[in-house]
Amino acid sequence: MSRRRHLGFTLVELLVVIGIIAILVGILLPALNNARRQSRTMKCLANLRSIGQALNIYAANNQRYWPYARHDTYAIDGIQTRWADRLVPYVSSSKRDNSLQDTTDYNMLKDSSVLWGCPEWSDKEKADVSYARTGYTMSLFPWTRDKPTTDLTTWNIKTASVAGNCARAEVWGRKGSDRIVILDGYQDYLNVPSAWRPDSGTTNVINATSATNNWWPYTTSGTGSSNDFWVDGARHAKPGVSRLNSYRNKYMNGLFCDGHAETVSVRQAWQAVMDPGKDTATP
Repeated sequence: MSRRRHLGFTLVELLVVIGIIAILVGILLPALNNARRQSRTMKCLANLRSIGQALNIYAANNQRYWPYARHDTYAIDGIQTRWADRLVPYVSSSKRDNSLQDTTDYNMLKDSSVLWGCPEWSDKEKADVSYARTGYTMSLFPWTRDKPTTDLTTWNIKTASVAGNCARAEVWGRKGSDRIVILDGYQDYLNVPSAWRPDSGTTNVINATSATNNWWPYTTSGTGSSNDFWVDGARHAKPGVSRLNSYRNKYMNGLFCDGHAETVSVRQAWQAVMDPGKDTATP
């Protein structure tokens, strides 16, 4: 009597195959995640370079001035405007250039505009994405270190308490390859605590180990205080990166005033905003 050959898998064979697949997934998944992060980082950098081109076109049409980071009292209609608002006509087909507070305009632009151009921001921070928070932040300090930061007329913001002025492209362009204008961040403008500024008379150090000196996102998203450095220092890092590592390692993107964009650390970002061309930040 002949035996019929069994063609199926035994339980042991199935478990071996499943185990091999699990091992392969464990090996490949981190590599795929890294590749995905790198791809998103490159897309963010490309969009920042496009924003740099828009800044220069804006300057060509506005007596060589770059826009305010924020202007609380727009002369035409009294609506608060931000740097991103003023660049809308230069990065999209929309002709509206005084405010993105209109929901229709915001919804039309946010999914396709380089102003919301960091895919890590739109993916991770959906609750915070708005007309005011595009995922990029603009420096307030075009004159550092040529003029003291205690002189509020040299800040690139105009509010009820700060009588700042927008600066010409040539001012931003001094040490332009070392000076950052736009960074990964939560707020529309970039705050640097007064105690961390080179002309503070106290220190120019960002203390990466102090519990009181923070940079976003290590405080509650969207609610940073005046003691925080308003950058997203770990935006392009793998999940769970430490605060100290984001200070030392390159996990966020920045647009420099000469038009190039690169990935920088929190330490480099502070240097490029507060003291371009030097190396004074510690530790």
